[in-house]
Amino acid sequence: MPTTGAVFSTGLDYITATFQRDDVGIAVFDALTAKHFAACAKQGLVVEEISPNGYQGHSCDGVFWGTGKYGGMLRVSGARAERWKKDLLGYGCRPHLTRLDLQVSWFREPGDASFAQRYRTAIRRTELERGAKRFHKLGFVEKVVSGDSLSIGSRESEHYFRFYDKSDESKGLVPENLLRAESECKGGLAVAVWQQVKEGADSTQLAAGFVRDRVQRMGITPEWDDDVDAVRVQPVCHKSDDVKRLMYLRDSIRPMVAKLVEAGHEQQVREVLGLPLYQFGDVGQEQILRALMNETDRGHN
Repeated sequence: MPTTGAVFSTGLDYITATFQRDDVGIAVFDALTAKHFAACAKQGLVVEEISPNGYQGHSCDGVFWGTGKYGGMLRVSGARAERWKKDLLGYGCRPHLTRLDLQVSWFREPGDASFAQRYRTAIRRTELERGAKRFHKLGFVEKVVSGDSLSIGSRESEHYFRFYDKSDESKGLVPENLLRAESECKGGLAVAVWQQVKEGADSTQLAAGFVRDRVQRMGITPEWDDDVDAVRVQPVCHKSDDVKRLMYLRDSIRPMVAKLVEAGHEQQVREVLGLPLYQFGDVGQEQILRALMNETDRGHN
């Protein structure tokens, strides 16, 4: 069992860059993502994304590539962000960088579900002790089993911070009892951090130091070990075919089925999927998933 406080991973966790419509970078990143999306397409795992924020494109396994009102847009998240940084550094995207996340993930004491409440109390106490005239905006989400999550700041600001249960958020793709502290940097702050990486800073040490500094500024004592030299970049999680299909069903097929049923097309949905003609609530979850998986396979072969 991992030691409480041991660091599981640290480094870059999320990179978003945009390109002008006539920027040659679009062609470069098309080439960078082509192999990734080709592999995803063979398994039918590419999901179309359309956002009310003005961008649209396709995503799969931690990578989004599409267009928005400012031109081409690339988003790389999770362990792939750390692994792709060298490729990204070579293509001069710094002036167009719009967001960069840094994270530290560590093992909490098993059963400790009160971490967010503890951090929230520490932040408010520190602000009062310093005689602050402005207080951090805190977002608190209560979860009985996995522990609460806490966000600090505004999503529109240059810096937004989160504490959350990574084990719960990843749906079992990382070990249990794993907490994450995450800095979301945008605008000039993101560019400044990225410049340090371009100049050769070790992103693991950079992330660990940056996150620790932000946590201490808020009056919170970091609960992870200081020594991160032994931490290695976690490998990209190559999930089994069945797990990938289930994730694809959850993120793409399931919302589509729900909308069709809500619009009064339940019978047609059942006929397409080969399900019995009685209420969804009476059909076993496994039966529904197997029917959807078979239909998905037929649709992409």
